Amino acid sequence: METIRKQMKINNEEQFLTQSSEKLFRELYDYIDKFDKNWKERIKPASNSSIESLKSVAEIQKWCSDFPESYKIFLETMGESDGGLLSKSLVGTSNIMEIIDLYEEFHKFYPNVFDVPYFTFFQKEMGEELAFDLSAVGKSNILETDCGEVINVYSENFEKLLFQSAFNDFERFRTYIELSGSLNELKKKICNLENGELFDIMEEIGVQYGLKKVWFSDKKHYIAIGEETGLYMERETGMHGFVTSNNTKLAKKLAKELTKHIGVSIYDRFRKRDVL
Repeated sequence: METIRKQMKINNEEQFLTQSSEKLFRELYDYIDKFDKNWKERIKPASNSSIESLKSVAEIQKWCSDFPESYKIFLETMGESDGGLLSKSLVGTSNIMEIIDLYEEFHKFYPNVFDVPYFTFFQKEMGEELAFDLSAVGKSNILETDCGEVINVYSENFEKLLFQSAFNDFERFRTYIELSGSLNELKKKICNLENGELFDIMEEIGVQYGLKKVWFSDKKHYIAIGEETGLYMERETGMHGFVTSNNTKLAKKLAKELTKHIGVSIYDRFRKRDVL
């Protein structure tokens, strides 16, 4: 565990994203395995025939000759079932057959989807899709779309999304404290939410508790780890996330510090709101 966490602490994005996709996936598997020994048993690869069917029905040849390497590996290792990696964290499906069915619906009812280079690889339970740009030079942002119309940028790239989802799904220690805050609550504490001030404050607080930002943080996600401690915060309209640690006292102090400075509250799923 400690070796993996030392690797994750390195805030050198290029060091990770210039290495092979195969190595990134091995590190992803090793990380998840420390928290969930059965995850590898739950994932199922997509067949070669279904991958070819997806390429065809999505008409990717309009924009590129093949899927990005990291997505190909994703399909070849967990295209039929991701074992909860994306489906649980993002609440929806990445199942290749369901994505093929979705594209068949696009052909019938939303043909405009094929006029833009956004490839849908995930459908949320509420209907929105996650997609990447097949025409992008280099790694594409992950886009939240609605039948081909871009709603917003969801994550910086596919590789980061996988690690963000893994952290959100599997990073669990003895104490787990959920945090959330509305846009209005955040504005009461932060003068300018768009200039990075919010994440700067979280980083300053995290350092005081021995946490270091990890390489798969981005403009929407602040993720930091310490010794048997993790912090995950995701910015959408408001903010939500969690603190988890084997040091209960540290976790409670950190959560309380965050409520004081960034406008989130302790969330109790039974009592809705609580104060430590």
